[in-house]
Amino acid sequence: EGSAANPSSVLVLETILCAIKVSIYNRAAVHSTGVLSQFLRVAFGQGWLEDAERERLLMICRLLMFLGVNEPADTQFLLSAPGSKAADFCLEMMSAYAGPPFFQFDLSLHGYSSLELPSLGRSFPPQSSAGYTFTAWIRVETFDPTTHTTVFGVFDASQTCFVLMYLERDTRNFILQTSVLSNKPSVGFKSVVFREKKWYHIAIAHRRPKTMTGSKASLYVNGEFAEQVRCSYPHTPPLSNGSNESFASFNSGQNRTNPVQAFLGTPRELSGQTGAGVVLSRWSLASAHLFEDILSDDYLAVHYGLGPRYRGNFQDSLGGFQTYQASATLGLRNEITHPGKDENSDILRAVREKASLLLPESKILLSILPSATFPENVQFQDTGLLRSLPRLSTRNLFRMSNQEGSPLAVNCAVPSLSDALFRTHGIASFRGNPLVAVPSHLDENLWRLAGFTPLALKLLERATTVEDTVRALERMFHCIRKSWRNSEAMERDHGYGILGVLLRSKI
Repeated sequence: EGSAANPSSVLVLETILCAIKVSIYNRAAVHSTGVLSQFLRVAFGQGWLEDAERERLLMICRLLMFLGVNEPADTQFLLSAPGSKAADFCLEMMSAYAGPPFFQFDLSLHGYSSLELPSLGRSFPPQSSAGYTFTAWIRVETFDPTTHTTVFGVFDASQTCFVLMYLERDTRNFILQTSVLSNKPSVGFKSVVFREKKWYHIAIAHRRPKTMTGSKASLYVNGEFAEQVRCSYPHTPPLSNGSNESFASFNSGQNRTNPVQAFLGTPRELSGQTGAGVVLSRWSLASAHLFEDILSDDYLAVHYGLGPRYRGNFQDSLGGFQTYQASATLGLRNEITHPGKDENSDILRAVREKASLLLPESKILLSILPSATFPENVQFQDTGLLRSLPRLSTRNLFRMSNQEGSPLAVNCAVPSLSDALFRTHGIASFRGNPLVAVPSHLDENLWRLAGFTPLALKLLERATTVEDTVRALERMFHCIRKSWRNSEAMERDHGYGILGVLLRSKI
């Protein structure tokens, strides 16, 4: 104690710091070792650290906290550590990090990175509904100025049926391509320029042509209508037996048509350059859904209001999954857009009734969520989920895991997990090492530790100085503002009444 910093320890810390600054991929690799738990205890424990060591250790902890703590006990340690440094660190991390689980497609690793589903399991594009809608939460970390940022695609083996959605490399506009053969295969939405390091909710609603009207596609960004353009509706895939029957027979013979595949990210076949370091594009996906119908403007506003942390298929009463801010914003929109008739809007139907009345689960073709992912080498995971699956399903999962040698993403549009493991449209494969991150943030951990309300109020009660009291209140309101679960718990447990009593006693 009292001696100068050990040069070797500073070198090790500096090496780790440089590595995790380079990419989220490196950050996740370090985080997965569980070393953050030890770093937090060293940084905020009672042991002595030289300034050079402490400075680097805190920088490492701040970067790793982007992916949350390794276990709830880490949160418990930070909340109970003596002194103000751990409490300040907690508050700083709560205000900085509350992002969603995500996939990251880092093309700098191989030149391509994608999630690929061998079949949608049903006919596409829809011929019996008004059209189709694709929605996703995306965030671009780095645009590569030489390469388009591919988001989503659908195609059959002949590429007769073809849909491609991407952000254009120079304009950063959203582009929708629906053919590889026509004179005007793609259209651009020029009203929105996408920026780096910002979460966007995007939705494309593509209407099927009618007798007297052509096909139109609408872009919605962050719940608001952005632009509508004329765009050719995708062709139906040909019959797989090579028959020359007309496309009109598609619905009656859909089992004989080419299967329609789907992908998220950039497949190897679409990448102009493969190899490490040749493409610099990096972007993240929090969720993606493909619906076999057109979603209304109001309903898409509800989807945006749920935020990127929502994990589900929009079948419940969705009001319970909203933060106060989202609920107030939707209520205001409802009053403005439906004056005097707001009781009959899709917003209130989705929020107060069951959203499945607006769009049943059977209309969802694709639902991809980072939390619904089996890890690599799943056979070595000892989880309750694996033990609860039928033996045949588990055996099939192990077979696919061995065959792929990478994680597997469940298509949550298939309601039963055991069914998904036996269907071609049930499991999506990873290509080019997409990263799966399911951060465990501090606001969620307060709920995990004690249902949030008792713990948040106890921390406030325990505060003895003005600074401690203000810090405890700030932590509480950060957790309530960013989490529907915590805000619901405060109301259900009469937390605001108890909060008033505590504040009066402290005053």
